[in-house]
Amino acid sequence: PYLGMKLLELNAGICESLRTSTGTPFPPKECERGAVLLPHVHPGAPADRCGLHSGDVIVKVNEKDVTGVQSVLDPLEPGKKVNFEVVRRDETTRKGFVRLCVVVQAEEMRGG
Repeated sequence: PYLGMKLLELNAGICESLRTSTGTPFPPKECERGAVLLPHVHPGAPADRCGLHSGDVIVKVNEKDVTGVQSVLDPLEPGKKVNFEVVRRDETTRKGFVRLCVVVQAEEMRGG
């Protein structure tokens, strides 16, 4: 299945590295339970079209807590809708939580 996003499972070491390099701390809860960071969302991909952004942290998929990368990948089926709850660190989102849904593509589209 293709969503067009890279996934990075958060842990204490990664969270500390991100805090040091960006000055933005991640709440300990996200780091302890294996939430998943999106370091990159490909422009025009399904994830981008639904509104996921690079830097978002996926905390729930289909209303189930994320416990690592595999818990994000397991529910993906081509043509099916997937609901994500993400934490987004910007001033435009109320309380930092955003709920989005993506329709999964069977594979990456090539060409124009």
